[in-house]
Amino acid sequence: MSSPSRESDAEPESEPELEAEAEAEAEAEVERESEADPAPRSASESASGSEPTVKQLETRTENLLEEYFSLDDVEEAIECVKCLKAPDSFWPRFVEMTLTQALEGKDKERRLVLKLLLRLAKSSMVSSEALATGCVHLSLSLSLSLSLSCSLCRGSNSVLDGGVRCTGSNKW
Repeated sequence: MSSPSRESDAEPESEPELEAEAEAEAEAEVERESEADPAPRSASESASGSEPTVKQLETRTENLLEEYFSLDDVEEAIECVKCLKAPDSFWPRFVEMTLTQALEGKDKERRLVLKLLLRLAKSSMVSSEALATGCVHLSLSLSLSLSLSCSLCRGSNSVLDGGVRCTGSNKW
């Protein structure tokens, strides 16, 4: 009967050895895989890796447009757009942001935005589908904004005169 107790005594001693061996084998396997495929393995790695977040892309787009408007250099702007390394799903948002800047800007900004979007479309950097989707998103955003503005006017004590005047003043 002493032999079964020896086996049970030996099991706890061999368990750490087996665990250490399994860990070493797993580490070696991960190392071999990472040498063969250098792509990140975890969500945190991919978030900090090569693909930027939508917020980062939006910030980069704002900075790119600001620089483009000040330098008036379409070639430099196109190089900056290439550096965005944005996924296809971001391009409609890029178009929407760019057109919004044009609408809010002066004639110079509108001219520059048109020039940039035409060059990006001709070079196939931005697809016609992304251009159309960006325009639709912008129009929906403007419609919603206008609808909310009119709702606010109706809710106040202002006068609505055929949808033309909502402030109660005759300035419209």
